[in-house]
Amino acid sequence: MDRGKAKRATVRQLFKKLVTKIESTIELPINERFTKVNKVESLFDLKNQLIEKIDELKKLDNEIEAIIDLNDLEGELIASDEYRKNGISCRTKIERCILLLEKESNVIPRNETRNNNDSNIPEPLERRDENNVIKLPRLDISIFSGNCSEWLNFWNSFEVAIHKNDSLSKIEKIAYLKTYLRGTALAAVSGFALTDQNYDSSIALIKERFGRSDLVISCHMNKLLMIESVKSVSNVTALRKMYDELEIQVRSLESLGFIGIGSDRFKSKKGNTPFGFRNSRSV
Repeated sequence: MDRGKAKRATVRQLFKKLVTKIESTIELPINERFTKVNKVESLFDLKNQLIEKIDELKKLDNEIEAIIDLNDLEGELIASDEYRKNGISCRTKIERCILLLEKESNVIPRNETRNNNDSNIPEPLERRDENNVIKLPRLDISIFSGNCSEWLNFWNSFEVAIHKNDSLSKIEKIAYLKTYLRGTALAAVSGFALTDQNYDSSIALIKERFGRSDLVISCHMNKLLMIESVKSVSNVTALRKMYDELEIQVRSLESLGFIGIGSDRFKSKKGNTPFGFRNSRSV
């Protein structure tokens, strides 16, 4: 437990420094060298760092609370709650500042964040032209952390809402891209500055690293093979869950070119079976 507390103390210090940096960035004035676009990008990056620190602190708190002496639990919970409140307050300040900057720049407005795990989905879209304003319904875009099995869900929604949105510049698109990435996916593009060319390079990189058909198919096949069997036919809940999991993986495979029913379900459009599978019995 001492090791866990020592680690948490270090993370808390880093959290305080990050909060100070966020507050100073929010107060920075806009000028020729530090434009609104630069400030929005900086706040996006800081917001992602803040989310990671909040999650890391929450994980460490849970580990310590599970083994701490009951006499010390109350003080532990009070201290943890203070950091949680500070994190929420700081995150709200960032989102409010981003919202104001986007409105001033006629960028797609973002709604106040819905606290749904790690989801910071904007509230698209309001498309402007000279004659009218068209308010489109909100389209949720999943956060992508580098898990290839989540690639299709992420890319299909991002492509429609952002990538093919002609009302956005490429600089705005790369800023939005970074807000939907976490973990290894975010690390892959974190070095790209906000330029038109870097947006194209970022998309090409994440497609090559996470969106290649062979990687995505392999990931879905592995998930399919790892689905636990149901031992009792009377366990309707477990059967339904297994069926839903099977459907998710099978539909994803079909969208990648593996079609058919029964013994040929996992054959590709070219007639080949992936990974040496002869028929559905192999699955």
